[in-house]
Amino acid sequence: MRKNPFDFSQVKLMSEYTPRKFETIAQVAQRLAITPNTVRRYIADGKLRTYGMSSRAIRLDAAEVDEAFTRTSA
Repeated sequence: MRKNPFDFSQVKLMSEYTPRKFETIAQVAQRLAITPNTVRRYIADGKLRTYGMSSRAIRLDAAEVDEAFTRTSA
């Protein structure tokens, strides 16, 4: 029996997704008590992922930032 290509039973509804909170470089720096240059260095090193439509409108996912700064080395 072929699988129905229009079977959406496993697809999440938009209401089921957790909304993401985005912050600017300045907001991240202020919240973590570090300088904006430190945040930019983490971005350049690939430790933080940025989101945005242009190089001037950079946003960072708050959950990803928290995860990056709370990792512990074993």
